Amino acid sequence: MLDENEFSEHESESSTWIALADLMTGLMAIFLVMCMIIMTNQDRTRVLIIQSVEKAMKEQGIPVEIDPKTGDISIAESILFPYASAQLSAQGQYFLEEFIPVYSKVLFNDLSPEQLEQVSRIVVEGHGSRDNNTSADYAKNMTLSLNRANAVVQYVNNMQYFPAKLPFLLKLTPVGRGNIDAKDYDDASDRKVMFKFQFASELFNTTKDELIHSEKNNTKSTSIFPKPLPVSGTVRTFHSPAESIFCGFFIPSDENIPTSVRCYIRDEYKFNLPRLTDCPVQKNVSFTLWDDIAETQIRCNVADKVEQTIFANRNNKQQVLGYGEKIKTGGIECWSRGIGMTCTNSKGKSFFIDGNGINRTQ
Repeated sequence: MLDENEFSEHESESSTWIALADLMTGLMAIFLVMCMIIMTNQDRTRVLIIQSVEKAMKEQGIPVEIDPKTGDISIAESILFPYASAQLSAQGQYFLEEFIPVYSKVLFNDLSPEQLEQVSRIVVEGHGSRDNNTSADYAKNMTLSLNRANAVVQYVNNMQYFPAKLPFLLKLTPVGRGNIDAKDYDDASDRKVMFKFQFASELFNTTKDELIHSEKNNTKSTSIFPKPLPVSGTVRTFHSPAESIFCGFFIPSDENIPTSVRCYIRDEYKFNLPRLTDCPVQKNVSFTLWDDIAETQIRCNVADKVEQTIFANRNNKQQVLGYGEKIKTGGIECWSRGIGMTCTNSKGKSFFIDGNGINRTQ
């Protein structure tokens, strides 16, 4: 026979667990609602940005094709370039003189600061058509598409002043897509240049927080990064002409350790990154890419011999990597441009570093 007091205790304990379960269910519901609200607000902001661009282009009579869902702007080859050429035509130059100031004004004058924060970068993509399915065709179109994207960005850089020119330039990233997205046959509509928004909340399908790896996390057994670099090895340093970005390849003596490149930006330059949790004083922030690892590691105050060598040579006039020049060691290639430094490994993974932060590309 169950004692009455014992029964009451069981009943009280059951009531407590039921109440806790109800509380957890309620909190989960609140969390889901908040997530839905945030996602809805982000979508609404994107729609407003895209609509603002569409409206401005229509009012100014600028003939561009705008994707109403993504905001991607397509400009046909015939408007910008002669066939199979990366030299802007006179018509293409005229078009950019009309198009770019309007595009820049929408972003930096018409949008609110909160809306502008959603536009992390503007990717300028060159696209080619598929002449035939050969590696030579792929290489030819990849080179042409990248050269065309660079030609557009370079022309914008050389344009006379227009409102918010420098902030606009700092958001541009030229990319060549070749005939990757082309149809299986030669179609003129595939030959184009696109201006694509890269929204902050979907930074090439990742977030900035996912790119931040503190030293503590990197030393866990589950880390994808190699252990701290050994002393034995060769450091090959180089830096940008402005000496704002300085880097070094590390070629380990141990063949089992992959080649890597590490870049720094001068501490006095501002850049848009969350603070690293393991850095009380955010100085000497480094960006490291290994040849066979598809991630970028961000650390501060590494204070190893690689860092010391890079810093010791950061003002060496003999190691300037001029704008437009590339340097390659192993499977890693770095490209110096007026808007920043891009380093890419053999897996096609890369980081772009400038005065505003880091942007990992696919």
